[in-house]
Amino acid sequence: MIEFESKQQVLDVLAPELNPEEAARRLPVAQAELEESKREHEKAKAACDTCKAVVDANADTSRYLASKAAALTAERDELKTNLRSEIYAMHGDCDVEAVSGMLRKKTDSVNFVDEALSFLLEVKAPADTIVWLDALANKAVAYHAVISSAAVVKRVETIILMGPIIESEGDCGVIGGATERLRQEAQAAYKRIESARNAARDARLAYERAQSARISRSIVTSANTPHVFGH
Repeated sequence: MIEFESKQQVLDVLAPELNPEEAARRLPVAQAELEESKREHEKAKAACDTCKAVVDANADTSRYLASKAAALTAERDELKTNLRSEIYAMHGDCDVEAVSGMLRKKTDSVNFVDEALSFLLEVKAPADTIVWLDALANKAVAYHAVISSAAVVKRVETIILMGPIIESEGDCGVIGGATERLRQEAQAAYKRIESARNAARDARLAYERAQSARISRSIVTSANTPHVFGH
């Protein structure tokens, strides 16, 4: 990946001694590299869009599960109240096993949806977001490569066009306005790479901390519960 941090670096990348004849030979290669970088950028954009769709789907799913959990919880609480009234009223005529089975089934449904929502919010969605952030960083890298390659092509074309001047005046160094604009855009693109990578890194660190805490909670609330609360 070519990084242009100054005007001089553009010249250095292309080799200061590049003459018009060498530039003419270099141009097809530079153009091929530009086309390849464009293809890679399109692939990176497609991959990024796919990852973003997963992130968006997670958000939709979380809203659905939250709504479903609230509805099931309300149904369970209402059922519990009704069944309690029933057992109070019927005394010995109440089929306790059947009644408790109905309540248990509804409670199992609530627990299942709650657990699915918890897993989505704590594990799946954050992991998918990291993948998307990585894809954003890859897209930024691919875009930077396109701009850098375009700057190289433009510089080589400038050297070719300056052939008569170089032949007449000898060596001279010039960066045209188009090359300068591309150079500045490449610099901005490089900064976006750093930002995207930092965002992915921070998200990954936060995810790792959250998973460690989640595992610790799981250990305490399952295998070690008798030891925590006593027998």
